[in-house]
Amino acid sequence: LAGEASVVADVDASAASVAIAGGDGDDVIVTTEGQPAPVMDATATADATGVTVSLGIDSSVVGDPTSAINSAQTHAAAQSAGIDAGSGDDRLRNEIDINSSAQSTVTAAGVGIDIGLTRTGGSIIATDPDVDVTGRSLSDTESRALANAVAIDGRSGADDLDNGGALTVTAGAQATTADVSLGLAGSLEGDAESGGALTDSSATAEATAVGIAGGAGDDRIVNRGVLNGGATATTTSVGVSVGLTPTD
Repeated sequence: LAGEASVVADVDASAASVAIAGGDGDDVIVTTEGQPAPVMDATATADATGVTVSLGIDSSVVGDPTSAINSAQTHAAAQSAGIDAGSGDDRLRNEIDINSSAQSTVTAAGVGIDIGLTRTGGSIIATDPDVDVTGRSLSDTESRALANAVAIDGRSGADDLDNGGALTVTAGAQATTADVSLGLAGSLEGDAESGGALTDSSATAEATAVGIAGGAGDDRIVNRGVLNGGATATTTSVGVSVGLTPTD
């Protein structure tokens, strides 16, 4: 009885939030103060979780190799903008407070287990005193989190950007990856090759926070307000590989 298991999982999540979008063309965008004082909020949150588990079991006389293969790719991207002027030669004047926040969280876990056993007695009789059993287990897991937050984005074109409001921009990206691979080869009689186990675990997190972005082109930027910005990127990657050869 030979067992082979293969699991492939791709998970993608994306979120985008824009309070005011100018789009293409030469735009004029004006925001003014009022009573009570208006506040512009743009928030984008993207969460993605991917879990794969594969199990390959081989219980035989001849000890044919089995395999348990995992592949999990989990990505999340969050983008937020208070005012996105878009392409073109835009004129923008902002007099209100803008809060822009982007948060991206990714968790990926992969477990690959391969078991190869050969024994005597019962319904399975070992006729060869030199029985080899090889187990192969591979777990490949990747997580990638991206977060991009901007309060005012001129994009491409010769833009005239004038800001008088308080701008608060925060971006957070967190990527966590855990990989466990176990290869077990066992023989109650004769020799047994060791089980092979391999893990490939990677985690990437990128966070960007920008108050005012002029973009491509010859821009004029005037800021009369307070800018507060913060970006945090955190990664955690754990890989465990175990190859066992129990014999009796």
